[in-house]
Order: sequence, then C-alpha cells, then structure tokens
Amino acid sequence: MCDSFVVYQNRMKGQFDKMVEDLGFRVIDASRSIDEVFADLKQEMSAVLTNGQIASGEPIGRLNPDPIEQMTQVSLRAAS
Repeated sequence: MCDSFVVYQNRMKGQFDKMVEDLGFRVIDASRSIDEVFADLKQEMSAVLTNGQIASGEPIGRLNPDPIEQMTQVSLRAAS
C-alpha cells in the first residue's frame, strides 16, 4: 500500500508541475515557516485580486484549447 501511495504522490506532483508550465501558476516554497509561506500567499493573492485578473492575464479556457473539442466545434459548424 505504501508503494501505491508513493506512485500516487509522484503523479500528483507531476500534474502540479504541468499546471505551473501550462497555466502559469506560481510556486511557493512550503518548506519554510508558516508565517513566511502565509506572507507569500497573501502577497501573491493580493496582486491577483488587485489586478482583477488571472495571474497569466488570459482566461483559463484560452490557455490550452482542447484539440478534440475544437475539431468537434468545426465539424458541428460544417454540418449546420
């Protein structure tokens, strides 16, 4: 069971790393004290909330459009 949990955690880490690349998420070092981590979170969130937009500046749906969904939409337009 322990091995399965390690595999799961590694997959989750891989997905979070992919989100950093694909969506421009910011990484905060959580190995520091709670106060330091919280200060960083507050600073990052304040910047996002003050600007009134997602950190990347692009709506999430436009960052990586699903190619299959795009093909489906094109097919539906052609059929109508």
